[in-house]
Amino acid sequence: MAALLGVILTVPARTQVSGHSAPPRARHLRPIQPPISLVRPPFAQTVLLSGPTPFASCPTTRNIAANAEVEPWIAVDPRASSDLIAVWQQDRNFRGGARGPVSAWSVDGGRTWTHAEVPGLTWCTGGPYLLASDPVVSIGPDRAYLASIAIRQDTRTDDVVVDRSGDGGETWSRPVLVRSGSVERGDPDKEFVLADPRKPGTAYMVWVEFAKQRPGEPIIDTTMFSRTTDGGGTWSPATVAYSGRTETQFHQLGVLPDGTILDSFAEILPASGDDRGPVRERLAVMRSTDAGLIWDPPVTVASFDHTNVVDPSTQRRIRADSIDVAFATAIDGRSYMAWVENPSEGRSRVLVTRSEDGGLTWSSPVGVAASAEPVFVPSVAVAGDGSVGVMYDAFEPPRPDGQARTDVWFASSVDHGDSWRVAHVAGPFDLHTARLSNRGDFVGDYEGLAGLPRGFAAAFVMARPLAVDGPTDVFFASLPATVP
Repeated sequence: MAALLGVILTVPARTQVSGHSAPPRARHLRPIQPPISLVRPPFAQTVLLSGPTPFASCPTTRNIAANAEVEPWIAVDPRASSDLIAVWQQDRNFRGGARGPVSAWSVDGGRTWTHAEVPGLTWCTGGPYLLASDPVVSIGPDRAYLASIAIRQDTRTDDVVVDRSGDGGETWSRPVLVRSGSVERGDPDKEFVLADPRKPGTAYMVWVEFAKQRPGEPIIDTTMFSRTTDGGGTWSPATVAYSGRTETQFHQLGVLPDGTILDSFAEILPASGDDRGPVRERLAVMRSTDAGLIWDPPVTVASFDHTNVVDPSTQRRIRADSIDVAFATAIDGRSYMAWVENPSEGRSRVLVTRSEDGGLTWSSPVGVAASAEPVFVPSVAVAGDGSVGVMYDAFEPPRPDGQARTDVWFASSVDHGDSWRVAHVAGPFDLHTARLSNRGDFVGDYEGLAGLPRGFAAAFVMARPLAVDGPTDVFFASLPATVP
């Protein structure tokens, strides 16, 4: 296993493109065979998706890690499953956000990719914003939507914005403002966009707005919702979808066959009285049957003690915890939530629960995988044939040299989540070489997994020594529906 750390991955030479130039020329990246491990044979071919930063000529600011990519998302075109779009944060800022989102598109199922500029957003692409964060992409029947949190130099005016593409991600419009933050409204965070798979020109957005607080006050946010019916040109005035005077995060949307919208999220529950015990967390889903005008009260999916992730070698916290949850809805209406638990005693677990009645009731959690070491950043998706996939990262056992050796894993189920098989996808890499957040080592609060007609498209981050350009790179893998 030690020999893996000496593997060098080679890629074709690529031309750096200024962030202020015209959209970059096509840069097709050839597949890279992952290093061979006799202990864990490679499960899928891995393609290097990112490259040298296109923002090399952009004026630098403090806390920027050039050539550092985090937080990828991926979407499949419902009209042509070989057409994919991926997005990620490029040139990470340690305090949050990045120099901008970078997008890549493929028309051959991910074997080759072309990078595309997202114009008019951050300073590096001729826009008004200093940084951008939390990129998410979704593809509908007629166009794609790329949502971001746009950060001004004065962070009190962060905005929720959307870029649009009608050509599969080859070009993007300038951003459209959905909602502007303010001192009165609070700071927007963790937006999510979903193109309605059955209605051209229709998409939905959800995000949270954090209330201004004094030192020592609990963190409280409000869930906001907006929609477009004209292809993202305009968005409805933001309305409150949920306000429980709690902290909610990682809202993700799904649409059922009858048009019902589901919003899933994690919620930190307030302590009662002098309670100094473990922080409680619940997963919840709420429904709207009228395109987001009215939302039913949230239904509890699961509840458990909130847990953080600690590197087993140094016992140092990384930026990941049990609030990082994932959600997916199948074409038949089944819905799935995935999360991780890392208790101080006992094995860490990846868990999944299922709803077969539109989110009204949920099954008991099923263990996807268990590990003696911490697991984190779960993703979940459903393929067209109904198989369910879960991707996650897991630490290897502690090492005397202090490295945080980390691997990417994938589990699949062909019986709607009742049983699972697990395979190794890629790694190991040393997570300590990705100290890209003021809260610790960081590859993203989420990573990308999308269902294909059969199988899954995955976008994930790995650090050195497998990263080629800078401390991290984004990789792509096409994963089969059935794990051998």
